[in-house]
Amino acid sequence: MYMFESVFIEDILADRVDDYAAICHAGHGVNSYGINFHLVYRQLAIVMQCGWGGVYMDNDAAAVRLADRWRQIEALVESTAPGEDRLMVVFSDFRGISARGRVARPAVGGRNFQRAYAIDGDPFAGGD
Repeated sequence: MYMFESVFIEDILADRVDDYAAICHAGHGVNSYGINFHLVYRQLAIVMQCGWGGVYMDNDAAAVRLADRWRQIEALVESTAPGEDRLMVVFSDFRGISARGRVARPAVGGRNFQRAYAIDGDPFAGGD
């Protein structure tokens, strides 16, 4: 999960995975640590990576940002409605990735998704 490989996104887009949730704290060195989170739930899919736990990080501030992410994710889960398409959110503050969009199921192209649905702002905030 830490390497943020596009295979996770490709598998989700192609409907090759059942609903699941996974979380880990991983990294390397003294400062490249993060919380990695995947959620595939009904018509919602989230692949997220947030910095947390590095020696030189302000981990109190990172914990506040992460708590805000959990609230945003909870709101997305609560607002997920049945349908044929899926809301996909991909975010990594390590890798400068921020993408959000509704995609048909099944779809293809993890890297294409990131380019096609890239946004400048927060992919967890805002409407569809």
